[in-house]
Amino acid sequence: MKYLIITFIIIFNFYSSYCQNGQLKDEQLFKYSNETDNKLLIDINGLKTRFNQDTLLSFIIRGVIFNKTMDIENKKETENWLTSYNINQTDLNFKVINPNNIDVKTEISSKELNLYTHNYPRSILFLFIQDSTAIKDYLESNKASLSLINYIEIETGLIIYFLESDSYSDFQWKTNQLLFNLDHVPLPEKKEILPEPKKVSFQLGFSSGGAINKKNTNFDGFSSNQIDLLVKKSFRKIQKDSLVKNRKNNLIDLGGGISMSQNTFSTSSNLRYREAGSLPLDSIYASLSGVSEKYTHQSINIAFLIAIKTEINKKNGFFEFSLSPFLSLQSKLSSTVTGGSITTYGFKNQITDYLYDIPELGLKTQSDEIRNLQNTFNTITYGFNAGVSYNINLGTLIVAPNINFKLISIKNKNPDLNAYSIPKDKYNGLFATFEKTTPLLLTVGLSISF
Repeated sequence: MKYLIITFIIIFNFYSSYCQNGQLKDEQLFKYSNETDNKLLIDINGLKTRFNQDTLLSFIIRGVIFNKTMDIENKKETENWLTSYNINQTDLNFKVINPNNIDVKTEISSKELNLYTHNYPRSILFLFIQDSTAIKDYLESNKASLSLINYIEIETGLIIYFLESDSYSDFQWKTNQLLFNLDHVPLPEKKEILPEPKKVSFQLGFSSGGAINKKNTNFDGFSSNQIDLLVKKSFRKIQKDSLVKNRKNNLIDLGGGISMSQNTFSTSSNLRYREAGSLPLDSIYASLSGVSEKYTHQSINIAFLIAIKTEINKKNGFFEFSLSPFLSLQSKLSSTVTGGSITTYGFKNQITDYLYDIPELGLKTQSDEIRNLQNTFNTITYGFNAGVSYNINLGTLIVAPNINFKLISIKNKNPDLNAYSIPKDKYNGLFATFEKTTPLLLTVGLSISF
């Protein structure tokens, strides 16, 4: 009479542990013991470690064969009954116990609990899976056809199915039937586990663009360049999915740092001013004709960041929506006159015509004299960048091309309110006539996080 005991442990794996092109791949698939080695010890923690080390592992099979009439010296007789299948997710191993002692006791246990103990040889199969609803539902639906009796759930997250058989031939048939069906089990798609994103990181960014609301800026050709260096931290963690229990995503980044910006714009003005004159003039006028200027604004800002991510564990990248307000620590605006003329002329009640070109009375036309004239303005700058980026994960770096709407307000702190001062004979620049300018810009940029 033939006796057989087998224990199977099944876990996901990318490599086939026992078959290749229809042949058994590893002779260690069968390990032979002496007659005193009649115990199989299963390390449940070791199996969990094996799961975690290979995320594509589907099945690990461990078995014990006990058959009194089988000649274990003839390995072909012992091994050739097993049909080779293409199960690419299996780690399979059998232990063959010396059958010379019919009274041998066989104990199948683990370090955590006693799984199965009996005093007589009997064919038995243990099937271990991870706590996966999809696989469990499949096995439950096909339990009868797979000859599975029941299952036990272990606290470590493994589920055990088992079956029993009293004859060696019946065991062979049921084992091959099980392997065939496991080869066709509809496994759920495994999601690649990417490295956990760093909680604290640095971001270096550059953006450039121009104004899209020209009518509201009072200036022409408004362009902006900005460099940012931010420190950011990830918050609000959530579970990724049920298949990877401890996988969590960072969805919100909060940060702050320094930004440096340079804005340039230009203007051309035609203005007229009047003041009461001194003797012999009753009034003095100043006419600005096509006075053009080039402005350069530079600021160092403290910047903040709020970023919301979509799917950070996507293999190729993920989208991020961000808002970054900023406020200047230091802000200066300078202007240079590039062309035009300023003409001062007078009026006396007794004379019907205006009086021109009398330098002694301060009446003159300035053209070359004002060219390259420079003015400096003390300013306060504030605003925000709001945009979207596509973050490309390159391992240690994340490269993110982005597009932003940038609102910037440059507020004038100088006391002068006129572009030209007749008493001082000084051109102050057109920006002196505005309390502030607030352009809206569209910018594109690139940031690197590390």
